[in-house]
Amino acid sequence: MATIYLSTYEDGNMLEDVLLEITNLTPLDTPFMSKIGKTRAHNTWHQWPTDTVVTRSFNAVAEGSAYNFTTLTAPVRAANLTQRFQKTWLVSNTDRAVKGAGVNDMFMYQKQKAMEALATDMENALIAGTQATGARATARQLMGMLQFSTTNLTTSNLALSETFFISQQQLSWTNSGQTADHVFCAAGIKKTITNFAANTTRYIKSSTEELVNRINVYEGDFGTVEIVLSRDMPSNAATSANAALALVKLDGYKMSVLDPVHHIPDSDVSPNISGKGGVIEGEITLEVRKEPATCVVKGMLDK
Repeated sequence: MATIYLSTYEDGNMLEDVLLEITNLTPLDTPFMSKIGKTRAHNTWHQWPTDTVVTRSFNAVAEGSAYNFTTLTAPVRAANLTQRFQKTWLVSNTDRAVKGAGVNDMFMYQKQKAMEALATDMENALIAGTQATGARATARQLMGMLQFSTTNLTTSNLALSETFFISQQQLSWTNSGQTADHVFCAAGIKKTITNFAANTTRYIKSSTEELVNRINVYEGDFGTVEIVLSRDMPSNAATSANAALALVKLDGYKMSVLDPVHHIPDSDVSPNISGKGGVIEGEITLEVRKEPATCVVKGMLDK
């Protein structure tokens, strides 16, 4: 029987239906790196001095008494290694020539992705990096905020409670004379903080009819802290409780830059194939000036 009408099943003249834009599905937030200050480093072994004042004491001297000179303390140096970060991409000349859906220049598009990925790698290192000294053929690694914290490091295999949370604020205040002003945590711990007993009332924004149930700022006896949701803070794995909570004095942290992130000139990149290669790289470390003000709790349940 002859076909008396033409359907889409036989029509070879139809254009493909492809949305001319690309949706990026990867989280790109870097709250810790975005919030801390920036300084310059001038060596791969970056050092900074720290000092303390003598403990408070009862101070009274008799009239006319001889001077009693006490032993002084001198500044000591803290240090961290710089870590080099690099992202590369390579696009063939043919791929650069063909017409694409949503991307007119695949090389530049991959460059943008590489820059975003480099930033998330830096965020992860600044929070959770483990120091490695490196060698000619082995990469140096900086020590991140979690590993740097030793004065107020606690391990707990229990779920976070409000009482325990306040005790960590107090620990920061007691041991440093500072008060933590930010809390970094993963999703499970963030939900636990929202459900603290003090948060007994959910409320509705009448103008937009929104039901709100969250704690983004906690104010207590030992100061006010902003609760920051972080993808790079450890969360509770299926097989072990390894969630972490970090209360920090944010102005005590600096990202110290030895070599600013930059794009290597095309003339210096030799892919040796019919294509164009790109490289971005930079070198940074974490400077921790007020370590005793940080409290890190590891091993918590995040439920």
